[in-house]
Amino acid sequence: MAATIHATGTLTSTVQVNEPATSIVSTIAVAGVFQFAVSLVNMLAGDVLQLEVRQRIVAGGVVSGAWFQEFTGLASSENTVKISVPITNTLVEAGSVELVIHQLYGTARAYPWVVWKFA
Repeated sequence: MAATIHATGTLTSTVQVNEPATSIVSTIAVAGVFQFAVSLVNMLAGDVLQLEVRQRIVAGGVVSGAWFQEFTGLASSENTVKISVPITNTLVEAGSVELVIHQLYGTARAYPWVVWKFA
């Protein structure tokens, strides 16, 4: 299965316990199978980071959590890239899938991320 880059970027986090709107790094409004990957190479002791995929599964429905992981502290050098489960999207309405990076605690850091689309 071939993959292409659907979206990519780097989020410089803002540390907030309450989720800021800026934590949504990308949205998907096309049909396909996607994966979200984030590098945690810049995390250090005291950092707490959440990665989330939110998805609307029926047209006009509510966007809800589909995948969630929380990471704390220094990332192991052998395991710094975190990859979501494959997300299948059949909807083409705006915001059908939302990809979130949210830092709760620690020092604001840069987190490179990518969204792959599979054909």
